[in-house]
Amino acid sequence: MKLNTRSIFALATFVIASLISSVSYAKVDPVKQAALMKNIVKYAQSKIGQKILRGECTDLVTEALRLNRGQQLTNDTADVTLNGQVTKIPSYRWGTRILTPKGKLNVPTAGCIVQFEQCTFKKNGSTWVMFHHTAIVEKVSGTKVTLLQQNMDGSLDRSVVRRDVVDFSGKVNGSYRVFKPNPL
Repeated sequence: MKLNTRSIFALATFVIASLISSVSYAKVDPVKQAALMKNIVKYAQSKIGQKILRGECTDLVTEALRLNRGQQLTNDTADVTLNGQVTKIPSYRWGTRILTPKGKLNVPTAGCIVQFEQCTFKKNGSTWVMFHHTAIVEKVSGTKVTLLQQNMDGSLDRSVVRRDVVDFSGKVNGSYRVFKPNPL
């Protein structure tokens, strides 16, 4: 196949636009970001045992961000590895993505938002399955992450904010992405 100048320009424009849409270049004030992270944790802690909006996992996070003047989610895609196959699926972006070097465990910090896609964690006889789930990190101890979340069992009728501990070193399938929320 022979490419002409117009085709090369169109391809280059597409690649550049794709890169720009997946990376946030906006400068984030670290003091405001730290305050936002602290405040969304406080909000979620104050709502333990209560149902937020419809009870969806994202409802807890979007309401915490809305009330604390944080940027809302944007639609995104995520690469998920299932049984050795990498697949791109629809997902969410919750602010500035925290990247770690390949092969390193991406353990979030308090106030981060975690987007799970097709994740299974197994550790010490416990199994956690999070197909398409969003949670706020309350605290971290080594690889054990305390999450504030709702709608873990898929039933909106019984959905309330709760606290759960997941050992991130036990991930056996799927992927998760960690974000620091951005202030408005």
